[in-house]
Amino acid sequence: MPTGLLAAYVFDTPQRVVDRLAIEMQRTKLTDVDIANKTKIPLEKVQRLITTGRADIHDAIAIFDLFQIRPSTFFQVQL
Repeated sequence: MPTGLLAAYVFDTPQRVVDRLAIEMQRTKLTDVDIANKTKIPLEKVQRLITTGRADIHDAIAIFDLFQIRPSTFFQVQL
């Protein structure tokens, strides 16, 4: 079971998150995501962070915002 900040439960597996990001990148022509501190994270970096389980809070917020996902119980914090 993955233990990154962004729990794999959202799309079952980290690979599904990456696949969804790739589809959204093609559909929307987005190359990066604005995050809470007003910097941009390249989607490729977000994909890599998810795959390795190293997504931080800003990456997770960007992903949830991008897909309008409600984290609810699918949000897991690694302390």
